[in-house]
Amino acid sequence: MILCDIEMPRMTGLELLSRLQEDKRLSAIPIAMITSRGAQKMQRIAAERGAKGYFVKPYIEEVLLDAAKRLIAGEVLLEVNSLVEQ
Repeated sequence: MILCDIEMPRMTGLELLSRLQEDKRLSAIPIAMITSRGAQKMQRIAAERGAKGYFVKPYIEEVLLDAAKRLIAGEVLLEVNSLVEQ
């Protein structure tokens, strides 16, 4: 499992998502975004690029740890179809 911020130096988290999805060896790894950007549009973009979870800072540690366990077990916590464009 990879937890990644959207805003990083040199490469954004969204760019990392795209690159990981392009690599067949890495595309099965569940990826969740942790970010201060809570807009539904950003969540939709992350889901379209392969994110399985999306957490907005500040987050509650227990909630994040529970979600991480669920992601590792294969559950998808963020789906494109559930996000309506605003």
